[in-house]
Amino acid sequence: MWRAVLLVTCSLCCCRAWDPRLWMGSLPDTAPLGQITIPGSHSSGASNGPFVSSYTQNVDILGQLMRGVRMLDLRFQVGKKADGTSDKCTNIWVVHAGADSDVRVDGSGGVLDIINVFLDENPSEFINLNVQKDSDCDDCGCTEDPLEVMAAAFTEHLGDKMVNYGRNLGTYLLSEVRGKVYVAVNGDQYWYYPDESMSGRFPADADCNGTRRLPPTCYTNIQVWRQNNLEGNVSSKYFKFTAALTGWRSADDDDVVLTNWLSSPNGCELNSDEECAEYLNAQLTDFDQQYYNYGPFKASGIIPMDFIDFHTVKHILSWNQFTKGSHLQVILDEYCRLAVASSDNSCSTVSYARLSGSGFGCFTSVSTTESDESCYGDDGETYTCAKGNTGDQYCTRDKELQAIVTDYSQNYGELQHVLDSYCRKIVSQDSPDLFSTAYQPLLFARISTVPGHGFRCYSTLADQETASCYNNLGETVNCHSGSREWDETEESIAVLDLIVDDFSAYGQLQKILDGYCQNVVVGEAADCRQVMFARKESSDFRCFNSLSTTTTDTHCYDDTGSQTSCHTGDAVGGRCTRTDALTTIVADWTASTDMQLLLDTWCRVVKSQESVDCQHVQWARTESDGTTSCFAALDHDAAEGSHCWSNDGSSNYNCHPGLKTESYCTATTLTNIIRSTCSNGAKFCYENLIAVGTSWVASSPDGYLQQALDSYCQETVALDNTDCSPVQFARLNDNGQWRCYSSLLSSTLPRCVQNDGATTNCYPGDDAGGAFCTRDAHLTAMVEDFTNTTDMQLLLDTWCRVVNSEDPDCQHVQWARSASDGTTWCFAVLDHEKPEAAHCWSNDGSSRYNCHPGKRTHSLCEVTTTMAEIRSSCANAASNCYSNLLTAGSGWSALKDTAVEVSSSGGLPTQQATTTRNGGAVLPPLSAFILTVGLVLSVSIVTVGVLWWKRQSAFGGSVRLARSPVEEEA
Repeated sequence: MWRAVLLVTCSLCCCRAWDPRLWMGSLPDTAPLGQITIPGSHSSGASNGPFVSSYTQNVDILGQLMRGVRMLDLRFQVGKKADGTSDKCTNIWVVHAGADSDVRVDGSGGVLDIINVFLDENPSEFINLNVQKDSDCDDCGCTEDPLEVMAAAFTEHLGDKMVNYGRNLGTYLLSEVRGKVYVAVNGDQYWYYPDESMSGRFPADADCNGTRRLPPTCYTNIQVWRQNNLEGNVSSKYFKFTAALTGWRSADDDDVVLTNWLSSPNGCELNSDEECAEYLNAQLTDFDQQYYNYGPFKASGIIPMDFIDFHTVKHILSWNQFTKGSHLQVILDEYCRLAVASSDNSCSTVSYARLSGSGFGCFTSVSTTESDESCYGDDGETYTCAKGNTGDQYCTRDKELQAIVTDYSQNYGELQHVLDSYCRKIVSQDSPDLFSTAYQPLLFARISTVPGHGFRCYSTLADQETASCYNNLGETVNCHSGSREWDETEESIAVLDLIVDDFSAYGQLQKILDGYCQNVVVGEAADCRQVMFARKESSDFRCFNSLSTTTTDTHCYDDTGSQTSCHTGDAVGGRCTRTDALTTIVADWTASTDMQLLLDTWCRVVKSQESVDCQHVQWARTESDGTTSCFAALDHDAAEGSHCWSNDGSSNYNCHPGLKTESYCTATTLTNIIRSTCSNGAKFCYENLIAVGTSWVASSPDGYLQQALDSYCQETVALDNTDCSPVQFARLNDNGQWRCYSSLLSSTLPRCVQNDGATTNCYPGDDAGGAFCTRDAHLTAMVEDFTNTTDMQLLLDTWCRVVNSEDPDCQHVQWARSASDGTTWCFAVLDHEKPEAAHCWSNDGSSRYNCHPGKRTHSLCEVTTTMAEIRSSCANAASNCYSNLLTAGSGWSALKDTAVEVSSSGGLPTQQATTTRNGGAVLPPLSAFILTVGLVLSVSIVTVGVLWWKRQSAFGGSVRLARSPVEEEA
């Protein structure tokens, strides 16, 4: 079925990320169109493929819509088929500069049908459709006015989706046009300007001679601002673009929307139209900074471009300053619009989920005023948005909507989101005969509460929680079970079980391949609308919508780059071939050094969460000018060059460059820091990154102390003082004082510390630029306590940082300290003003020694019982527990840890105990400790098992594998 659901899908690395298909859904209903910046495409139907010699876009119209384009420029001809034969007035074809194509405007599966379905599935969006007759077909035998033929096609395919014309576009509120199309049909005068200037405002056209003839009637009071000068080179084109914007803004005329064309000029001096477009589109990234110098907020109008790319579209949309919203809120609204409206006649018109005084409900419309805590963000917290309008139809659905919020906020992992996404995207539409209309759409994948019925897709959730969801380890976890199942005699959705099986079996590389299909390929063309799974078939590498329930073969890849068995892609469903792109990913992955793997993983795990501009980035690549960026895709058409890094980070080796037409963002400074800090321990840094996750800061094997100091600046100091809000790095200054800095210099000096307290080279803080705050006493206390710690105390402190900080009530905690009453707490800060006392624990966990107490004015939480368990379980093996904790990360538990000493024949040698000021044993220099641990990792079955598991789960921990020997024994 081509009428596929075009709903949001989760990526394997960034499930909660902003989605360009739904960007208008995050704007308030009260926003006027004249105050929204809208990306558009020039000659939208002329994509590469149908137009071999004359094209302006790399993806088709559906791909443009899915990438955020909301203005389409449609050129057409009535009566001529692609083969040149006549079909009179019965068909309308996309044409560009007289070049014919086989792309239909009308008819089943044509452009208008695609627009219709896109708006059905994304009713928060609005499309401005600019239509122009490109040329006449003199020998087609059609005597009707082509514009009238087109108007009839609009009426047939779009119907009531067309906006009620008669007003300037800028005066419409977004609430009036959601799910609709504003169509402007232009005649020959389209290319002319109102005077000799480069742009300006068109007056009302009283005679309706085609310039503003709007279906189904001609209106005379529509006015537009437009710049579309085609003369000159690319520099003059960009000048005209900025001048038109300045003129429009200075006229204070946002009730009349500016359409400001940035398509290639006739006099482009570069090698191709595509190079011209790349140059012009890149200017918008620089223009982003200039944009805010114009004073009070005003939009930049509609910007049609050639060869639109995701990166440029995101930059344009970032200019919409009042953007807000979330993926979760979209799901809640979708539940009201689709599930509730279709199952309850008294709620048949509802579209918006809003909190109100009477509970959580579904509303037909929203008010022009906003209310605190009416909508939900992806973090499960409420935010201000337009409140529900009780004057129109609404119905209370408090329990159902709260269940969605609860389950979403649990963040079970990407596997469960992929399962839910499969129900929404594939099952709901591809198997309509299985369901009654009232039960569509199917939004949630849950294990049936009926014995033997397995996985099913549901439209609603029940009140009770059962073990009906999966985490990334493939283990069932409690969540709200599904309700309103279809006929119990029907079979389970077998593909859901296949997804679990494959997700649990394959490693990081295969997840990256799937993620490329889901995040980059999806929507590029008609046959890529819903793709989710990458599979190799003989010589072809393809993205598939679904999986075969009967066939397995070596279609997937393990992390060595070898093909491995998994379920075959379903050839009956949609698929599209991407052999070169996917093969490039495999080649670069298998050739990666530990350092390059670290940098790539940092892009995926950390940088991708930083901002919309970094969404879906996966690859770190360096350019010849020394800049480094994170990219969502690799350029498989370009030759390999010196873009990747050697193990010590000092030299480059050949690999494929990043693709700048997809999502990417600059990361030069931080990748330089990573290379410098981890030059002698890339593998160690990689394992540490996997354990810590999104809050990771580069630290070498002898740099845990420095990481703790940096974390203090980021998570405590930055929140204490608005002047210090950007600080990230703890550094000694020239006078030996500790400060927190927001920026660093580019040459190294001895400004950081190793775990033994000795200074070591790193990038120093920038005293002349950026923010900094002096915190010498606080940071010195941390250095003193860390360098005098025992193995047991190091274990307890690290447990607070790695495990307990995952609790929302315990954010940013770093230090375990005991009180005189016997209780133990995790603290974010040490109290350097109070004297040292018996707050820390000896190696065997039976007595305490003097150290700084925790400070109760910052984040803290009590952990007395758990700390007692750790001290008891690890009394004779604190260093071994510590090593296991570093490997297992936030899932570590003392009760599961065997905590046995490794024999001298294959493990840690006997340590030379040193003493603290009160005689307790302390850890030897950790650099030596890590070295010995490295030997353990190479020969210890226990630790190798865990490390293997962790390497497979590099992509956000998204994997289920056999339990490690440690877990099995526990």
